[in-house]
Amino acid sequence: MKKMKKRVKAFALAATLILCTLVNVVPAHAAGVSADQYLKKMTKAANKVKSYEATTTTVQNAITNGETANVKTVQKVISFSKPMKAKAVSTTYMKVDGESSKQKTIMYLKKNSKGKTITYVSLDGKKYYKMDMSGIEDSLKSIDTDIYSNTRIVKKNVKVNKVNAVQISAEISGKDLGNAMTEFFSGLGLGDEFSFDTSALQPIKVNIWIDQKTYLPIKVSTDMTAFMNGYMELLIQSLKVEGEDVADLEMSYTKASSTVTYSKYNKATDFKIPKACK
Repeated sequence: MKKMKKRVKAFALAATLILCTLVNVVPAHAAGVSADQYLKKMTKAANKVKSYEATTTTVQNAITNGETANVKTVQKVISFSKPMKAKAVSTTYMKVDGESSKQKTIMYLKKNSKGKTITYVSLDGKKYYKMDMSGIEDSLKSIDTDIYSNTRIVKKNVKVNKVNAVQISAEISGKDLGNAMTEFFSGLGLGDEFSFDTSALQPIKVNIWIDQKTYLPIKVSTDMTAFMNGYMELLIQSLKVEGEDVADLEMSYTKASSTVTYSKYNKATDFKIPKACK
């Protein structure tokens, strides 16, 4: 069971990474008429952005065999398109069975001379671990652009961060997000452990606030609670098939959500990638 708890904890951290990542990269395209027009314009406008900053807050609260685990990650990103580079500083706060911990992670991303996407990760700002992220980047590009469904305009005029915005709600099917997660885990080299049929899982609820003038996204919120509960059931079943002793494992999410806010479009704060990143 101790081994299983470590694997569940590792999955929770990986899920945090996915929530932080997918919410920023899932293409914005949908089926509704008026909502579709806004989202298409948003995609077109976003493709022209040279730089931006974003703050993503991800929350995962779960109960495992009666023990509570609350995980909150705040990730601040600075991104430039030409030349492509990004900096992400993530702070994760964990409280598991009454014990609290905090972990800060610094990540730099850039293209090398061969055109591969390389990420440098550090826990202390001194020593960096190098990872080739080209596989993950390719998997994210393969995500179907028709991933949004049941779109509608919630409010045509709402203030968000002092900006006049249009609020749009949408859904991402359990099958589409499950496929994206499988591709993501494969890109991390985790094999088929997280590969299973997710077509029956509950959809993800998404709300998007778009600037009325520029059509750029101002805020995106995602509720994955129902999906994650179904996903964990499938994961536990998969581990049983592999012979893992998980008969007594019970895990449920009380909350799994992510919110990202965007700012400083084309005016992002410049930065230099440390010499240690080589």
